[in-house]
Amino acid sequence: MQGPWVWSDPAKRQSVLDEIKKAHLDRILNVLAKSQGKGLSNAEMDSALRTWSMWTIRWQLTELTALGLVEYKVEPFGEPGKYSITPLGLTVLLELDWTEIITDLEE
Repeated sequence: MQGPWVWSDPAKRQSVLDEIKKAHLDRILNVLAKSQGKGLSNAEMDSALRTWSMWTIRWQLTELTALGLVEYKVEPFGEPGKYSITPLGLTVLLELDWTEIITDLEE
């Protein structure tokens, strides 16, 4: 799946990255990246992001999944399903962090 961040137009790419940042979707990507590949269940996401309601987290996870930045894996034998960041999500997260560093240096 190709997302808008692979477009050749840098202005459009930056616009999409800004929208991800403005919607605070990068916070969820950060939490999932810190889970070291094991993923997090709904309850673990709720604990990690205590300042948000579970409805907000669920909506944002749905958006990130639709963008291909996060995937949901069903666990067998009654274990809770887990969300994990995809390689594309890591790429976008690194680009978001790099963009923020450059902005801070320019100011």
